[in-house]
Amino acid sequence: RVGEWMKGNLPKPIRGMSRKPYISYYADAQWFVTPPTYPEVLELARSKHVDYILIDRGIDYYLRPELRFLFDPNKSPPELKYIGGVKHPETGELFIGLYRIEK
Repeated sequence: RVGEWMKGNLPKPIRGMSRKPYISYYADAQWFVTPPTYPEVLELARSKHVDYILIDRGIDYYLRPELRFLFDPNKSPPELKYIGGVKHPETGELFIGLYRIEK
């Protein structure tokens, strides 16, 4: 659902970073692997002109522990703008999140 939403609602070309390529595939986006630390995320985004970062609780929460703070949009740094995502219907816990990387 997130990839299809991205494809229909974000300006082309879409350059997204995530741990796995499947959401970017459905968005017809150019995919980049998310680095393990936040400084590396920003470095990659700036060097490759990546516009978005996707986080997936089933993957990133465990494989990218230094990025866990992104699962709380209220804790996101100023260079990231929370666009939306998929949340648990009862707890509001973020399962998949999409952020735009501000230039």
